[in-house]
Amino acid sequence: MPTQKNFYLEFLKVPDLSMGVYILPAGGIDPQSPHTEDEVYYIVSGKAQIQVADENRAVQSGSIVYVARTWNIVSTR
Repeated sequence: MPTQKNFYLEFLKVPDLSMGVYILPAGGIDPQSPHTEDEVYYIVSGKAQIQVADENRAVQSGSIVYVARTWNIVSTR
């Protein structure tokens, strides 16, 4: 599992898709920049506001978020 020093553990990487476990603490901000492959986020626990491209929405445990390559993602809570 990821730790605070290593907050992302990738378990699948193919040319067009990356999947992994990514942990943000409560109130944390996602420091990532846009990627070259599509991503899918599954929210395991907690609640947050997430902005992908121009769309801002609430997410919580069980939410799934698709982020197309080169889109920017901003975690706001």
